[in-house]
Amino acid sequence: MPIGYVTNGVHAATWIANPLGTFLDAQLGPNWLLQLDDATLWNKVLELDDAGLWKCTASSSPVMRQSASRRGAAGDTVEGSSAPGPVRTLLDQEALTIGFVRRFATYKRADLIFRDAAGCIACS
Repeated sequence: MPIGYVTNGVHAATWIANPLGTFLDAQLGPNWLLQLDDATLWNKVLELDDAGLWKCTASSSPVMRQSASRRGAAGDTVEGSSAPGPVRTLLDQEALTIGFVRRFATYKRADLIFRDAAGCIACS
């Protein structure tokens, strides 16, 4: 069964890290958050500067890794987790890391990101 969209939303203004928000302001204009339902905006997203986008990701990545390492060192775990050691050893700073902050709800079929490359805009 094809999936056309995901029904859960994200509050972009609070979800996006500051470096990425600043980058998107510069690339898309200061009012892009008010245009999230505009197809024209999403066409512009496809033309974002790749190097600039990666720089934003790279600048935020150490903060995420440090937080994950602290939580792992403190013994914070997820029920059923089988992480073999400290979280910091599992995260590669050169790799795209996709995290699931709450639970990984299998009924939402998030695993499609790993097997449906043809349907992924970013993968093409």
